[in-house]
Amino acid sequence: MKKLIVLLLFALLCFPMLLFAQSTGDPGNPVTLGSLTTFAGVVAVTLVITGWIKTFFTLEGKWARWLSWGVSVILSILCWYWNLGIFEPLNFFVTLLYGFGIGLVSNGVYTSETVQGWLEEIGAQIKKE
Repeated sequence: MKKLIVLLLFALLCFPMLLFAQSTGDPGNPVTLGSLTTFAGVVAVTLVITGWIKTFFTLEGKWARWLSWGVSVILSILCWYWNLGIFEPLNFFVTLLYGFGIGLVSNGVYTSETVQGWLEEIGAQIKKE
């Protein structure tokens, strides 16, 4: 129970502080986090968050993969909601596709280039790295 409370406090307190720390103070300039501006950067953030959560719950095997999928989709939705990084010009459906693709790459199923090619084929806008 203590680990769950620590996790919730981290999510509620630390993540918004990161967003405020990146603010430029200019209302015309949107807040962006540097590592969320590329597909590979979002995959890296997903891996870091997943690894951090896994230390609290000691997940392995299929549960660790499910956690990675969940983190990638939730992170994509949150970034879309706050208009961060590569998710700013996207609609919600394409954001879910990005979350699914990020989950594929973070679980080691496919490479980043393969998933980016698929997203380009279906017409999703993506920045080249």
